[in-house]
Amino acid sequence: MAAGRRRLHHAAIVSVIGLAQVPSGERVSAPFEGEIGEPNTFGGYLLFMMAIAAGIAFETENARRRTQCLVLLGVMGVPFSSRSPARRTGSDPASS
Repeated sequence: MAAGRRRLHHAAIVSVIGLAQVPSGERVSAPFEGEIGEPNTFGGYLLFMMAIAAGIAFETENARRRTQCLVLLGVMGVPFSSRSPARRTGSDPASS
């Protein structure tokens, strides 16, 4: 059980890093991807961790754990759903 908690703590830390990237207008990417991050890897990681947090939230009888997982889902949802400037404007940066 402790390993599962650590994974959720790591997901929270990575999500906060993603939240910090949202205001810059750049594509949100994982902090473990190097200098040029890959947003798809970050999105896949968040989706996987969101599924785990949702499963725990909906199956646990512990109200505190449920609240923690639901808050974590909200925190992970923001960087997961953020759009890059190119997608907002409809322009394709590859065609420039």
